[in-house]
Amino acid sequence: FAIFFREPPKVPSKGKK
Repeated sequence: FAIFFREPPKVPSKGKK
């Protein structure tokens, strides 16, 4: 989801994906 992408780089691998 776009939410994960919008999250900062501090988020888990989910955000980086």
